[in-house]
Amino acid sequence: MRRDDLLAQPLQRRSPGLASRVLFVTGGAMVEEVRAFLEETGAPVVEKPFAPVQIVEAVGRLVTRPTSA
Repeated sequence: MRRDDLLAQPLQRRSPGLASRVLFVTGGAMVEEVRAFLEETGAPVVEKPFAPVQIVEAVGRLVTRPTSA
């Protein structure tokens, strides 16, 4: 996946507050461009394999996080 392929990029431009509530789940190696995007935005990432509790915890953090806009 390239950085340009990220669905969250248009959302980040249009609604940064909503974009900050996107949880990414990855199933493999990320190219440097994608990793850089995730680091820049501070987007939460859960990497496979994961336990269900990891998703529950990540979503819990997202819904209690203040939005940026």
